Amino acid sequence: MWEKDTSMRALVMKIERLSKAGSVWAELFERTPNATPFISYEWFRILTRNLLKADPEIMIFCDNDAVVGMIPARESDHKLTMVGDERVTDQNDMLFLPGYEHLIVQEFTEYVAAKDLGLDLYPLPLDSPLVHGLKERLPDLILQEKDPCPVLHLSSTWEEYLARLERKS
Repeated sequence: MWEKDTSMRALVMKIERLSKAGSVWAELFERTPNATPFISYEWFRILTRNLLKADPEIMIFCDNDAVVGMIPARESDHKLTMVGDERVTDQNDMLFLPGYEHLIVQEFTEYVAAKDLGLDLYPLPLDSPLVHGLKERLPDLILQEKDPCPVLHLSSTWEEYLARLERKS
């Protein structure tokens, strides 16, 4: 377990196998703002079992004993990478209870700095709280946009969709 000075309010980060985190993951997913299917437990369970053929360790953040966030990242070869696969994972991100994102990023950043780890957080979206927090805390951080995931915002009704179409001349 990651140990540090806890004289100020801080979270505790634990490393745990993905397979052991299913019920907490589902609860966090429901409460994470703007969660996409690509950060659901079901997506990761199927991905890791069938494509990666592994049960990776992930980062879990707790306030006292309550889980308040997760980052599906794993440490390997002195680098942190997001769990996933470029062929099928369009976006990845942290899960968090609203209000805890800054503390989670702080704990994550301190862990990375203390272990002097490299980061490859592909495919993290640029509007992620993790990206914003890392840019604030790691001045030497270099963001490099890779193959972006196209997004199509759909109308909520058929009538709205028809109204958006251009008229034929």
